[in-house]
Amino acid sequence: MLTNLTLPTLNFEPAGLAPFINSQTIDIHLNKHHQTYLTNLNNLLPLIQVDGVEFSSLEDLIINVDRVSEGKKQAAINNAGQVYNHNLYWDTLTTKANSESAKMSSAFGSALDGFGSYEEFKKQWKEAGLSQFGSGWVWLVTDKDGKLSIEKSSNADNPLFHGRQPLMTMDVWEHAYYLDYQNKRADYIDQFFGYINWQFVSDSFDKKITA
Repeated sequence: MLTNLTLPTLNFEPAGLAPFINSQTIDIHLNKHHQTYLTNLNNLLPLIQVDGVEFSSLEDLIINVDRVSEGKKQAAINNAGQVYNHNLYWDTLTTKANSESAKMSSAFGSALDGFGSYEEFKKQWKEAGLSQFGSGWVWLVTDKDGKLSIEKSSNADNPLFHGRQPLMTMDVWEHAYYLDYQNKRADYIDQFFGYINWQFVSDSFDKKITA
């Protein structure tokens, strides 16, 4: 039974993402916003896992959220979605040095080439981030055949709710960047590309297409 979820351990020191994101932003984002969703979800879990309804993992809950009773389903979507989204966001990020030294697998590199070029990937990713109205997320998603695509979602939504496999995400809620960039979302997105944990993304891709 799914119970007592905790905040993830970051793969970088809070100061390690500067000047992209400063340590104050990370502290507020992780220990205030993320923690609130986590606390809400932990309080909700005993109320939704009743009468034979149990979930083995956070991913299992999201994939099978239709098993949650109607009165608690939206709360489950909001809080489970945001915990998952934030977990993946932190996994997506790393220091500039780790990002630059990452070694992508040949399979993932070939899949990324499907965008035509890395510059075209960056262009499409930025367009998705800028065109997401209000709070939301941008996702790199793979299908079962290993084809990559870029998606965006609002609020707590994510591709996993719809049967698709996300590999990485970028948070475009204002709390992710406002202390550093104010209203300049485009600048935040431009800097994001220098801090992507390509090793994590590539490894995740390899696991998902061989599962």
